[in-house]
Amino acid sequence: CLTGGALFCYISSASAVFMGVFELDQQHFAYAFALNAVGIMLLSSINKRISKRVGIQRRLQIGGLIQFTGALIVLLCALATSASLWMVMLGLFMAVAGIGFTGPNAMALAMSQQGARAGTASALMGSVQFSCGLLGGLILNFMPWNALLNMGLLMVMFTLLGLSAIFVIARQR
Repeated sequence: CLTGGALFCYISSASAVFMGVFELDQQHFAYAFALNAVGIMLLSSINKRISKRVGIQRRLQIGGLIQFTGALIVLLCALATSASLWMVMLGLFMAVAGIGFTGPNAMALAMSQQGARAGTASALMGSVQFSCGLLGGLILNFMPWNALLNMGLLMVMFTLLGLSAIFVIARQR
């Protein structure tokens, strides 16, 4: 749910970053936004293809690392004196596309022990994920810096918390 919060930060801030900071027109913004959607599909497909060779916990960790690394690239670009659109796009691609690993694997692990409570557990997970998204959107509106820095900071926070949870839970298993 925490790494999913990073996705909601991206959705909330993407237009302000691409069109405001980098002055892309609407058509080019749509291409950049669509590229990240393709990234989710690509990593979801890779996730499925490697599932027989790489364990679910390891794939979840890989996804968390991809997302955190991407968010860190975005933050570093925001802190640089002149951010490169291509580097920001690379970071966003990684941070967003990583959902293709973290989303399905986290859901499968969480649901694997629920049995008769599966419906309730699924509803709870969805609610918590959207709550993280809501929280991220609210925080973004009150952050005082520019859109790129705000998005980078919040994405790093969500992905770092999510990655920490992934590794803590792996140790407990």
